[in-house]
Amino acid sequence: MDSQLLTQQRAQFIDRVHQEFLVMTGYGAHVHINTHGILMLFNQFLNQQRPEREFIRAAISSLKRT
Repeated sequence: MDSQLLTQQRAQFIDRVHQEFLVMTGYGAHVHINTHGILMLFNQFLNQQRPEREFIRAAISSLKRT
């Protein structure tokens, strides 16, 4: 994959994670997870077949339970 495209996709993913945390918890992503954790989620997302929003919501739900 083109590194510029991957960088853009990663930035969009981080923004979407932040927005979903905001909607689901009332607080942005960095209250719940650090940048390294978000990047690990991005790498997990790349290695699976679920739609992005479904993956993010499941990840957030999982993090909220811990």
